[in-house]
Amino acid sequence: MRIKASFSSLLLVLLITSCNNYSKIEITNIESLSLKVGEGESVNYGLEFNAKVLAHFKNGNAEDISGHPNLTLESQFFRQTEDSKLMLIAKPFSFEDTSYAVHLILVDEFDSVQSKDQVKLNYQGSIVVLPSTFPGQDGIDAQKGGNTLFGRDGADGKQGQNGADGDSGDNYTAHIWKEDNEIKMMLEDDSTGVRCKYKSLSCDSIFINISGANGGNGGKGGDGGNGKDGKSIEKGGKLPGNGGNGGNGGDGGNGGNGGSIIIFLHPNAAHLRENIFVQNHGGNAGMMGLPGLGGDPGATARGQKQGDQGEVGNLGLKGKDGLDGPNPVVSIIAFEI
Repeated sequence: MRIKASFSSLLLVLLITSCNNYSKIEITNIESLSLKVGEGESVNYGLEFNAKVLAHFKNGNAEDISGHPNLTLESQFFRQTEDSKLMLIAKPFSFEDTSYAVHLILVDEFDSVQSKDQVKLNYQGSIVVLPSTFPGQDGIDAQKGGNTLFGRDGADGKQGQNGADGDSGDNYTAHIWKEDNEIKMMLEDDSTGVRCKYKSLSCDSIFINISGANGGNGGKGGDGGNGKDGKSIEKGGKLPGNGGNGGNGGDGGNGGNGGSIIIFLHPNAAHLRENIFVQNHGGNAGMMGLPGLGGDPGATARGQKQGDQGEVGNLGLKGKDGLDGPNPVVSIIAFEI
């Protein structure tokens, strides 16, 4: 199963457009804002869930304003999915982390109302480990070349920046067991010693994503600068300049390699053996940067020969795909809890 995740930013900004008419809502009449999780939703690490924002008015009424165009929800712990659900992307460093903060903001031309709220976990649903790797940054496009300072020809475009390599997945050790009515998993990064602690009250499957991240794309080469225009004999008799050559595209970054994992499954949780799914694919290679175009020669004065068009730069090189990680090792063993 493929687990979709993106960590390009830890700041969630939720701006939802809607056909509802919110123009009659006056912010001065709002006492506070709150976030309400949908009934029956599973709220646990790595899971998507529905939620709505309520405006609480001074007269005691409450209204769903989730679609208000001037509503913002900020949090370093959540992100918005493509279907406008929320996903908890925080890492659990304790079995007792039960709630995470959100900041709700509603503004208009003249006023604003802000409230802080907490989303409480109910630890329902599967245990899901989102990837900790980050994709390589795309290379920056090079700027177009200008004119040479003293010459007549356009300057050559510079090379586009190379894309950065994607992170590789680390090596992990996981311990999974049942304690009372909870399934618990401690996942340790063997390189850093960092331990994450997951649990679920209704766990029927475990998904662990330790895939490598994608490489960044190469930047576009800069276009060559245009040559200076020619001047007639009456104006100094200068020939038109040649167009500058386009810069080469940047190379794509390499995809990161998939990580590895050893899983120790306690006999009291052995029923999960066939429902543990590990994804440790290599990241995709970054694409090659496009070449810069050649600059145009300067305009000719009467009787002058036209200058040369600048040459197109070279296409950058595509990066290399990351390697898949080794098959996970799962051992049923009665370790000490």
